Order: sequence, then C-alpha cells, then structure tokens
Amino acid sequence: MSALQHDTLDVDLAVIGYGKAGKTLAATLGRRGWHVAMIEQSADMYGGTCINIGCVPTKSFVHQAEMLPPGDGSHPYEYTEAARVTKELTTGMRAANLAMLTGLNTVTVLTGRAHFTDAHTIAVDTEGGRTAVVHAAHVVIGTGAVPVIPDIAGLRTNPVVMTSTDLLTNTRLPERLAIIGGGYVGLEFAAMYARFGAQVTVIDHAPRILAHEDEDIAASVSTLLAGLGVTVLTGALVTEVADRPGPATVHYTRDGSAGSVTADAVLIAAGRVPATEGLGLDKAGVHTTAAGGSPSIPVCVPVSPTFSPSATSTADRNSPTSPSMTTASSSTSSSETAPAALMTGSRCPTPCSPHHPCHGWV
Repeated sequence: MSALQHDTLDVDLAVIGYGKAGKTLAATLGRRGWHVAMIEQSADMYGGTCINIGCVPTKSFVHQAEMLPPGDGSHPYEYTEAARVTKELTTGMRAANLAMLTGLNTVTVLTGRAHFTDAHTIAVDTEGGRTAVVHAAHVVIGTGAVPVIPDIAGLRTNPVVMTSTDLLTNTRLPERLAIIGGGYVGLEFAAMYARFGAQVTVIDHAPRILAHEDEDIAASVSTLLAGLGVTVLTGALVTEVADRPGPATVHYTRDGSAGSVTADAVLIAAGRVPATEGLGLDKAGVHTTAAGGSPSIPVCVPVSPTFSPSATSTADRNSPTSPSMTTASSSTSSSETAPAALMTGSRCPTPCSPHHPCHGWV
C-alpha cells in the first residue's frame, strides 16, 4: 500500500466505498499502474455490505438455523454459537479484503468520512483526527445503501429497535421478534429467527408481503412462513413503538381497529436508500433526488468508450435494492482508457429471495 506521507494526495482514481464494485475496480486499475485512493468511512466495512452486514452473515445464520430440527423449541445456545461463528467468518473475510488492496503499492486506503469540495477534490476526515485532501482525475462513488428509518413515534429512541446490521451483531436470541416491513430483508430474518425458535410477527402496511413482486412468489413465501409459525399482519400501519424499559410494544391500526404486539426486539426492515448523505454531491455537480439517488448517474448501462463523467456510480444510487443481486458492476474493459474502465456492468441482475427453497424472479 502506498503510504500517505502528507495531507494531500494526487491520484488517477478515487473510489468512495470499499464494496464489491469499488474494491474490484481499485484492484484492477491499481495492478495496471493507476494511482488509486480507496476511501471507506468504517474499518468494519472493508469489503462492503455483502461480506460484513449483508449476504455473508445472513446466509451464515440461515445455514445454521436450517440445520436445527424443525419445530423443536427455542435454541438460544445455538443462536449464540451461530453469532460467534458468523463474526469469525466476517472478520476473516474483512481482513482478506483489506489485504487485497493494501498489498498494492499503487493503492492508498483511507479510513474516514469523505465529502466533495469540488468535482475532483475530496476531503477525508480520518479516524486519526486529520483531514486528508484527495485530488483525483476520476471519481467512483460506490457507497451502497442504508436502512430507511420511518418517522414513527418511539422508533428512533427505543433501545430494542434495531436495523438488520444491529440484529446481526446481537448475540442473544430474542424470545419475541417484531419485524416492521414485509420485503425480502424482513422476511429472510423472519424465517431465520423462527427456525431458531423465536416468536416472530411481521407487520406490513401493504395488502400483502413482497408487494413489489409477483403474487405467486408472495403466496409461496407466505406458505413457507406460515409453516414456520410466523405471524404475518398485512394492511397494518404501525403508529407507535412504546418507548420504555424492557420489551417494546408495537402499536398499529388494521382494518380500522387498533392492535399491538409485544417484542423483545424490533427489526426495522422498511427499505433502503442510497448512502449519499454528507457526500456533498452538489459540490461535485451531481444532482440527487429526494431519496438520495442521482438521475444523472447510470446504474445498469452498456460499457461505452464515449462516457466519461468524473463521478460515476457503481452501486444502487438510483434504483431500489434487490436481494442477492449478482452483476459485474465494476467490469473493466481491456482498454486502458478511463471512460470504459469506469463504466458499470452491462447486465442488470436477476433478484431472488433467500428462503429455503430459494425463490427467484425476472
């Protein structure tokens, strides 16, 4: 790894976000002789969402849950062991992903919060309290997405309310789990925790779960969840999460009547939005939507030798995140030219729902 000798760094390429697309692009161009700055805000996120807080840890939990005898009561010890094994797995993968770039003398890894000061200049507030300034001929933004926290009374202040990231690091199995949101994230956790023996309730405002997917897919997943003992409340609008010590009470209205669910943990799975807050994209000349995405940055587009914006997106800046997507989003051409090298992959992915059996759709 190239060491940062001063507070200013001049590079051919700056990548914001140590995810799948960004790390692959940085490594590929670094091996070609490009001077690259990889900027990641957290040392816990080297390698990106998938290996740290997404695909890998959830599939580790799912695998270990599916090895348990069905309908055999609660498994708190097995859950704690699953959390230990998963942490060990992700720690090792994170270290390997960091070594992937630190082993290249053309790549400098900076850990800290990035924000643009102009289209080619990025200030990085590092963990050591210093601010590094990166001047880059080209910039790739691959910062991923973060959970949506709805504006519901008590949601942000109740200590038992968690995001998927929080729940994956929780080492104690909640006896009762309430999940706000009936999308693929919430339902994966519902099935997983039900198999560990938790009493799971899913609350969704839509008339059915997986509201954005085909009805036959939703019906099949509903049958699967029912077989695991998961309670699903659709058409239910959460109005409050009681903010008090101990278990939380989730209040909702459904069909004109009030109801409530008491839970030891509450998972917020109400969707995700692009993680662009604080980047200062306006100073880079990038316009964003209310949701934080950019209508001016392509996501799934053909590789083109004529496209050469300074800031190029590699991840889900614009479109809703889909589960278990696989795409060469950081594909680089054989050409040494910047425009082709910075383009995203030419194929849009096919999503799937990671239940057993797996459900896929196009």
